[in-house]
Amino acid sequence: MFRQVGIATQSSPGMNAVLNSQAQSSHAAVTATLALAEREVISAQALKLPAVDCFDAFTRTIDGLFESNAQAMKVLVGELQTRLYVQYRAGILLALLMVSGLAATSADLGVCAQRHWPDQQGAGRDPRSG
Repeated sequence: MFRQVGIATQSSPGMNAVLNSQAQSSHAAVTATLALAEREVISAQALKLPAVDCFDAFTRTIDGLFESNAQAMKVLVGELQTRLYVQYRAGILLALLMVSGLAATSADLGVCAQRHWPDQQGAGRDPRSG
């Protein structure tokens, strides 16, 4: 998880400012909790740490990770909304350019048609109508 936070924050200074210190503190908490588990549960000759203390340590670490993940999601949603808005504006601009290009092309075709085939302007009209 911490490697992905590092990768994500490299490309975005805003994300780096918000998430880097939080990721470091979460990493420290996870490392300390894993060391506690290794020392007091896995490698212990006898279980001396009260179960309540062990569960409290794990619960604090897990709660901290949930808070870090919630903060990361808020930042990520904000970044994605910003990128989406930029892409939306670029799409609108592209559509407007295409419409103006089509309008200019059709106007040019109309002018060219009048210059090259002036006798075709009245085609389809009844010559008796005057």
